[in-house]
Amino acid sequence: MRASNRPWHLGNTTVRSPFRLASALKVLLDSRYNGHLSSAKAEAGFGQLLFTEGLLRSVSDGEIGAWNGRKWRSAMYQLGFITPALTSGLPQESIDPRILSIGGGLPEIDGLQFKVTASGKRLALSTSIAQMEECFLRAILAYRVPSAIERTHASVPFSPLRIVLKTILALEQTGLQAAVSFEEMASLVQFCKSEAGVSRLVGDIASYRAERAAAANKRAFDRSFRERLLAEHGNPVKSTSLDDYADVNFRYLRATGLVTRARAALCVTEEKRREVEVIVTPEDRRLEDDAYLRRLWVGEVLPTDDAGEAASAIRRLARNLTEAGRAVDVPVVEGMQVAELEQIRLKLEMEHRMVREEQFAVAQGAETAAINDLLLLMDRKDDRAAFYRGEAPAYLEWAVWRAFLAIDTLANEPWQVRQFHIDADMSPIAPASSRRPDMICEFADFVLVVEVTFTENSRQEAAEGEPVRRHVAEVTRNNPVKPVYGLFIAPRIDTNTAETFGRGDFVLSEERILLSIVPLTLAQFAGVFQAGFDGPRAVGPAGIRQLLDAALAARDRDGGRWKAAIANVVSEFITSLAMSRASA
Repeated sequence: MRASNRPWHLGNTTVRSPFRLASALKVLLDSRYNGHLSSAKAEAGFGQLLFTEGLLRSVSDGEIGAWNGRKWRSAMYQLGFITPALTSGLPQESIDPRILSIGGGLPEIDGLQFKVTASGKRLALSTSIAQMEECFLRAILAYRVPSAIERTHASVPFSPLRIVLKTILALEQTGLQAAVSFEEMASLVQFCKSEAGVSRLVGDIASYRAERAAAANKRAFDRSFRERLLAEHGNPVKSTSLDDYADVNFRYLRATGLVTRARAALCVTEEKRREVEVIVTPEDRRLEDDAYLRRLWVGEVLPTDDAGEAASAIRRLARNLTEAGRAVDVPVVEGMQVAELEQIRLKLEMEHRMVREEQFAVAQGAETAAINDLLLLMDRKDDRAAFYRGEAPAYLEWAVWRAFLAIDTLANEPWQVRQFHIDADMSPIAPASSRRPDMICEFADFVLVVEVTFTENSRQEAAEGEPVRRHVAEVTRNNPVKPVYGLFIAPRIDTNTAETFGRGDFVLSEERILLSIVPLTLAQFAGVFQAGFDGPRAVGPAGIRQLLDAALAARDRDGGRWKAAIANVVSEFITSLAMSRASA
C-alpha cells in the first residue's frame, strides 16, 4: 500500500463526534491521568473514567477498556489537545507572538506525554458552542499532514481545512454549486493533498456532476465511479473506509463553524464568509516539526485576533442584531485589546444565534409537513442509514425537537428545550450527552422530559431503562411545583422496556421518586403529530397531557398488555383529533 495514495481524514473514526472531545478533555484535565496515560493500566483506567462520566455507553476491564482509552487519547493528541509521545527538548522559538496572547502563554511542556495542552484546556473550559467552534477552528486550521505526529502521507504537509475551503470558493467562482457533497468528499476531495491541486479537483468535481446528472441510476453510478477512482489510486483502502473518512471530515469541518450542512453537502457558513476569505488568501507556510507542534498545542492565529478584523466582526454582528429587531449596546471598540474584543464578539455571536434560533422556532409552525416527512424517514432503517451517514441519532432528536417547537406553546426557550448541539444554521451536530435528557419541554402546567433512541429489542431496556428513569427522576426532583412526565420514543418498544417504565419509580440518592413515563413508537408519535397538524392545528399542551394521562391510566406490570393499551389510546386520540377538526 502506497502511503501517498491514502485518503486523508480529520479526527478519529472511533470518536466521530468532535464535541464529545470537550467533555473528555475536562475529564482528563481533572484526573490523575493528565500527563500519565502511557501504560495499559492507565489506558484502561481512563476508559473506565470516561464510562463513569457518561461518555461511553459501556466499557470492559482489561484490553477492551485499554482500547477505549487509547482511541480517545489518539483523538485528542491528533489535533493538539494533548501532547503526544514526543515532548522533550522542543524549543519555544518561531512562535507567532499573537499566539502567545490568545493562548495565555505557551503550555507548560515538562516532558510529560499525553498532557492537556493550552488548546485542550481552552476547549475543556469552553461554556458555549461558539467558544467550542473557535477552539476547533484554531486546532484544525493549525493541523497539517503529514507531521511529526502523523506520517501516513508521503507528501508535503498540507492543511485539509484550507483545501476544502478553497475548493468550495473555487466551485463558486467557476459558476458551480458552492458545496461539496458527501460522495465528492469521499471519492475526490479526500485524495487532494495540495492547494495547487484544487484547480484540478474542481475540474474533477465538475466532470463527476455532469456524468452523474446524465446517469439513469445515480446510486449505481456513484458505486462505479468510486470503484474506478479507488483502482486509479491503487485501492489503498476499502470503499466503506471512504464513507467513514468522509463522515468524520463532515463532522470535524462543521465543528469549526466555518462550514455548515446544506442537505447532504458542505457549504460556507454565510456569516463567516469574511473570515474564510481572510484565512485562505495568504499562501500556506511550512514549519519544522518543533515549531509546528508548538503551534498545534496552542492553536492557530485567526483573522479576529487582529484588532481591526475583530472590530469589523463586532460591527457586522451588531448590525445583524439591529436588523433582527434586537437592541444592542456595543461600547466603542477602537483602541481595545484583542482579548476584550474577543469577549464582546463571542457574546454578540451567542446573542445572534439566540435570535436566529427564536426565528427558527417560530418558523416550525409552517414546516409541519417537512417535520412529519423527517419523522417517517427516521422510522425507516434503510433510508435513515443511507441518507444521514451515521448522523441519524442527532437528526432524530432534532426532528422531535422541531415537532415540539411547532406546537408553539413552550414556556422555556428553544435552546433550553434541546440538550444537544446545533450549528449556526440550526442543523444538529451532535446528540445530547448520555448524562442528561435529550429534551426538556416546559409547558404552563407541566414539564415533559423527552428521550429518543434507535435502540431496539432486548438491548433497549439494558441501554435505556436506567438512564431514562434517572433523567426523569432528576427533573422531577428539581420541579416540585409542576408535574413531570417522561416520553420515550423509539422505532419499536421492547416489552421489557415497557415493563420497566410501567413500574413507575426510581430510587435517586436513597429517595424513591414516582415516575410517569410513557413509551411510544416513532410511528405512533409521528401519527399524533400529523393528525394534530393535518389542517388547522388541533393539538396543544392540554392534548399532549390528555394523551399521556390516558396511556398512564392503562399502565400494567405486563409490558405486552400495556403496549397494546397504548396503541389503542393513540388510535382513539388520533380519531378524536380528526373529529374535533371536522366539527370545527
